[in-house]
Amino acid sequence: MITPNYVWLNTHSPIKVDQLPNLKAPEELKIICGFVPAFKSEPHTVPDKALKSKLYTYYGSRVPPATYWGQKATDLIEFLDDFSDDNKRLRKVVERFADLPTDEAKIAAAYNWLRDSILNLNYFDLVEWDDGRRKSKEPDDIETADDLFKHRYGWRTDIDKAFADMLREMNIDARYCYAKDRFDDLLVTDAKYWQLDRSLVAVPTAEPGKYTFYTVGRACTPIEKAPWFLEGVQALIGGGRDLMVPIPFSPPDYSITQTMYNVEITEDLEAFGTMSSRLTGHDAYGVRITLVDEDTADFAGLLKEETEASYPDAKVDSITVDQLDDLTEPVLVACQLTYPELTTAGSRILLKPFDYCSSVENPFYAPERKNAILFNWAYELKESAHLVLPEGYVIEALPADTTFENVTGRCMIGFQQMGNTVVAQRFFRLKHPFWNVADYPALQELFQARQDLSGQVVVLKEGEFIDESDSELEAPIEPKVTEPAEKTTGL
Repeated sequence: MITPNYVWLNTHSPIKVDQLPNLKAPEELKIICGFVPAFKSEPHTVPDKALKSKLYTYYGSRVPPATYWGQKATDLIEFLDDFSDDNKRLRKVVERFADLPTDEAKIAAAYNWLRDSILNLNYFDLVEWDDGRRKSKEPDDIETADDLFKHRYGWRTDIDKAFADMLREMNIDARYCYAKDRFDDLLVTDAKYWQLDRSLVAVPTAEPGKYTFYTVGRACTPIEKAPWFLEGVQALIGGGRDLMVPIPFSPPDYSITQTMYNVEITEDLEAFGTMSSRLTGHDAYGVRITLVDEDTADFAGLLKEETEASYPDAKVDSITVDQLDDLTEPVLVACQLTYPELTTAGSRILLKPFDYCSSVENPFYAPERKNAILFNWAYELKESAHLVLPEGYVIEALPADTTFENVTGRCMIGFQQMGNTVVAQRFFRLKHPFWNVADYPALQELFQARQDLSGQVVVLKEGEFIDESDSELEAPIEPKVTEPAEKTTGL
């Protein structure tokens, strides 16, 4: 029997509810509320619509939320079993992996086979050729694993179910599960209706209550990794004792961007240079998924727009991208940059080696914070700028090397002269993407320190350069920081 349900979220305002025509046989709700506080948006947190005061009304079960979600977890088992009833072709593929020595090797083999052999209809159109002309083709329905393996195409959920079934055929405990995209909204477990929109596969680890999550049906995600917008949220696990399990956040050393700038200043005080970046983790995923979603081979034009957003005062030219297909390798991006006019003071040149990058401002300007802080992901940035001195100029002043570190992260900047080149190195680490309101002052300090360090100035003056050094340029800084145990806090 279904009954009117309501959930009143994110407010302590009083609410009055009358169930009509009576409590024994309610058919509608009459809800009166008032004094709803005004909503104020804050930077770096969950979506506004997850924080606003809101009223959910729906028809649903009378059972408690835990019972409702427990039944939905059972439904996931049935969905997978129904899909797997007809899986002869799947079992023939799995037979190829029977002699692999470990479960890890078998999981990787199934994962890679699905990625390489099944067309994912969520990202690519099914096409056919008619008299030499390419046209779209309507896909057949995929109801079973045998349909998927016969047609060699399917939707994201089909591919995830097939992966779970392949693992089960190899005696690996695999659970079909669902989670809510936190970039869109958050799961409300008290609301007893289906809210989940992203399928995954979970395999229990040796640690009780812990799982490794796989998203083979989502393009561009490496094995054993989930997209950043699923990290920290609860996944509904199909079967087993565990009902809702948080998907762990990735550590900062998973997403590292290393960037090298080589800049030459001409006699006319114009700056030209090259940029080369090495992206891993979620940074690499961002580039890859952008290109897949756009379904285009025009990588240069597409990334030129995004790169210029990060370098608003520079002109980007001749951009190249490499290592897009191998998800185990970093994405490499390189381009030429033309910089804006240099700042001069009389006969001196004032250089901010990283000033041409997007503005590094402290986003936490408010004196107080109401909501928890959530970044897209934890990360590290390692940047090294090599600026060749213009003819007739020497270094007058280099800023002191400076480091700041607290519980939320670390930033540092260093300067040195190597022959006729100024080498500036900048490092930033955000240790975790999720922070409680109590951590707000520490985040303010970290981002203010980052802003202050990035604004330091190298002063050049007119003079004759004499090379007295045979030193080679040092490699980009690799600070060693002892990490605390990874937080497991979910959203």
